[in-house]
Amino acid sequence: MNCHQRVTKNCSSSNKSLAFTDLFNIGFFPLLITQFISATADNALLIVCIAMLVEAASAAWWIPILKAVFIISFIVFAPFVGIWADMAPKKRVIFWANNLKALACLSLFLGLHPFVALALAGLGAALYSPAKYGLVTEIVKRELLVKANAWLEVSSVLAAILGAMAGGGLVSTDFKAWSVTSGLQAWSPIASLYAPGVLVLFGVYILATGWARLIPLSHAVYSHAPFSLANSGHLFALNFRKLWQDSEGKISLSVTTLFWGTGATLQIMILAWAQEVLGLSLSESTYLQVSAALGMVVGAIIAAKTIPMDKARSFLKLGWALGALIMVMTVVHGLVTASVLMAAMGAVCGVFIVPMNALLQFRGKEMLSAGESIAVQNFSENASVLVMVSVYSLLLALKLPTAVLIFVYGLLIVVLMSLIVRLNARLQGSI
Repeated sequence: MNCHQRVTKNCSSSNKSLAFTDLFNIGFFPLLITQFISATADNALLIVCIAMLVEAASAAWWIPILKAVFIISFIVFAPFVGIWADMAPKKRVIFWANNLKALACLSLFLGLHPFVALALAGLGAALYSPAKYGLVTEIVKRELLVKANAWLEVSSVLAAILGAMAGGGLVSTDFKAWSVTSGLQAWSPIASLYAPGVLVLFGVYILATGWARLIPLSHAVYSHAPFSLANSGHLFALNFRKLWQDSEGKISLSVTTLFWGTGATLQIMILAWAQEVLGLSLSESTYLQVSAALGMVVGAIIAAKTIPMDKARSFLKLGWALGALIMVMTVVHGLVTASVLMAAMGAVCGVFIVPMNALLQFRGKEMLSAGESIAVQNFSENASVLVMVSVYSLLLALKLPTAVLIFVYGLLIVVLMSLIVRLNARLQGSI
């Protein structure tokens, strides 16, 4: 039995329209700004950590492991973070999650290995996610969830753009040669040339904690049983099975799980491909991620304007386009063509994932609590990320050609999406 039964205390703001001018009224705008700042630092931190591994002459296959380390916390703590997010006001959870990320930067600046620092940042992100998305389901009406998710997606993508650019800037030669950077480096406790950049990101996370204080209470209250590891694990297992056995939950979870794993691996693969095939530096390679992110913004806006949540499953075949576009990477050797291709891939992802995410959130909230459903979603998606980046790291260790890796990866997406399309057709036929 689910021990989290919602006690409804509806605040008046939950019935407002989600036009841009209303964002200030329902507390969605401060959440967007907090999300944007925190996610910007997350993306930049990954770039800086990659640079620190390269500086230490680590093996190439270590780099994908960085991403895996970050998301392990999502998997390990999935049975608990949803409950924790429901036990306290979500603005407070978001505040402390950002403080954990700041602590990760501080630990890196003091000399801890990038793996350790990213694991700590991952814990903060794991706690942050169910609080963020759970808060959205508490303050936004059902028919506006696609729009709300589009705003969050645009915020995340813009953060990816700025984060990639900021990360590239923090590892660039120009930043390292700046007189202020040299001054910071002089009293840094570690020898790394990227220590000043880590300190900058620490300040960005502190800024995010300040904005988190402006997020209002949603007035949603959950009753809960006394917390215990055993009960939490058992409850999570029940919730996991319940959401995956549901028709809408199974399809939306399958899609978002596949696409999160795809996106995380592509983020690293694009950096390696740009350096090897296009001859770019690590700093310059981040701009291809910017192209993909801009495309995703366009796709998210299109989805918000044209695709209602109830029609989300009608667009499943669009997933084939992503696999095909990934395979096209094997014949691209020019920077302009590569930028256009990245933008097209981002647009497909944006159109596809935004309504699916909204469908999953609404269905999860109906069946479970907001925090619990997001925890199941996070576990599933990040398990996919862990598997995909680990396989990619293994293939790198085997020294397979980049073109082969990319083609096989794109083909895998096409095959998996075909299976999801067939599953959806069978489920709809049984309804």
